[in-house]
Amino acid sequence: MSDHVKFVPMKIHRSKLNNAPYNPRKISPKNRKKLQDNLKSVGLLQSLVWNKRTGNLVGGHQRLSIMDSLEGTNDYCIFVDMVDLDEKTEKEQNIAFNNSELAGDWDFKKLGDLMVGEGKIDNFAAGFDLGQMYQIFGGDSLADNPKAMEELSAQVEKSKRLKQEIRDKAAERDGHEFYTVAVFANDDEPMRFADMLGLPSQRYIDGRTLMSKVQSKVELTMVMSTTRCFGCHVRFGDVSAEGVTKSLSCPQCKSQRAVLGRAMS
Repeated sequence: MSDHVKFVPMKIHRSKLNNAPYNPRKISPKNRKKLQDNLKSVGLLQSLVWNKRTGNLVGGHQRLSIMDSLEGTNDYCIFVDMVDLDEKTEKEQNIAFNNSELAGDWDFKKLGDLMVGEGKIDNFAAGFDLGQMYQIFGGDSLADNPKAMEELSAQVEKSKRLKQEIRDKAAERDGHEFYTVAVFANDDEPMRFADMLGLPSQRYIDGRTLMSKVQSKVELTMVMSTTRCFGCHVRFGDVSAEGVTKSLSCPQCKSQRAVLGRAMS
């Protein structure tokens, strides 16, 4: 036996196989059905990998889940390839088993010889649906199967309708004027604008917050333009707003008895 072989085939009860809680792999309902159909048709032809040190599966989570569904219980025995790995190595190999960078690529000529033409194999049994066949081999791969072409055409039309519905909904959403875009002359002006209204300096601002800030400034301006100083009787609107100080004093005589609202700076 080669020294590089680090697994031992063994029979084990299903209850001793734990799904690795960190396993990052998932499967779509469509692909799960493909895998389930395959297992149901020809059975489990590849061993699961189980780490005896932790009790976790290293590879085969989706197949085991489908086996449970087919059996209708977890009270059965199964053959696994047993390994003995520390936790770090186990996690690394969990990823490596499913990493496409560690897998080969298709030789499309040889694949085509198997999938298209005389003596071709069943594309569904090999895990290829009609869309994938058309994408890889073109319409010729389905030329002798009118039903498949009809089914593919229906799938394409359905996809087009869904895409159009998404576009229509997006256009409808964009058609509602629930936002306003403010354009400034340079990079400094947005910051000055935000500082002036006491807003956070960020790209997107809640419209309700902006309305509240602007309304406060407008109300303050109205108060200042109609208020007289009790000291010199100067109407605030008669003088430059730049003269109103942070100490809430009259811009002319500096009296602090006249300001009724927040001062503008």
